[in-house]
Amino acid sequence: MRRMATRVSLPRPVLLTLALLFGAATSLYSAVWMYALRWTPETQISISTRYSFETDFARILFVAPGGPATTSA
Repeated sequence: MRRMATRVSLPRPVLLTLALLFGAATSLYSAVWMYALRWTPETQISISTRYSFETDFARILFVAPGGPATTSA
């Protein structure tokens, strides 16, 4: 008859150290992610618009040359 495989357990101090490292890494990652999520770069497309409430449209009045609004896809 074959014997059943037994589980090998790591010593308690090793498990505690691993758990603390995992918790610290998770906390650091979460803090960095929350900080980076709030940081948004400012963008400018270099146009001037006027919104009309009557027609519910925005009219483009000016597009700056060489800006991102002048490039076509």
